[in-house]
Amino acid sequence: MPARFRQGHRVNGQRWVLQVAERPEGKALIFEGTEALVQGLIDPARPLDAPLGYLRAAAAATCAVEAPARMLVLGLGAGVLPRVLEALYPAAELHAVELDPAVVEVAREHFGLQPGPRLQVHVADAADWVPSDPRAYDVLFLDCYGPDDMPEAVSRAAFFDAALDHLTPGGVLVANILA
Repeated sequence: MPARFRQGHRVNGQRWVLQVAERPEGKALIFEGTEALVQGLIDPARPLDAPLGYLRAAAAATCAVEAPARMLVLGLGAGVLPRVLEALYPAAELHAVELDPAVVEVAREHFGLQPGPRLQVHVADAADWVPSDPRAYDVLFLDCYGPDDMPEAVSRAAFFDAALDHLTPGGVLVANILA
């Protein structure tokens, strides 16, 4: 674990160890594998800020769609993006899909995620969820990462084709892809 993090709550997830750690910018969710990857970061004094640049960029992409009514987030992490979207779009229906129930629990207990009628969290594999989901979305965010890489099943052309098929006309697919 990087030295700049203070040891915090740890729990075994399905594929890696999840750690909640304090750092100068706020509370971080770290997935530990062969690498350690920050999956989410919040400043408790400003919980609707998105301190990680890629999350700010993802939220900004919603501007490409006028008044998005339904959005899907694949990969929950600390739940920062769904919470920010819920605040920005109070009339929108939000769905988040996360493979690991431990990630959902950590997001609830430590990062203030509050699923409800407008924000539904589904524990499922995104690769299975997307092709079987009957809904269409104005914005679809793909942020499925572990500490080491994006799962192969959500990096295939067939998955991206299915995701594009689930967009409304004029809808936007936003993908976080590490290079």
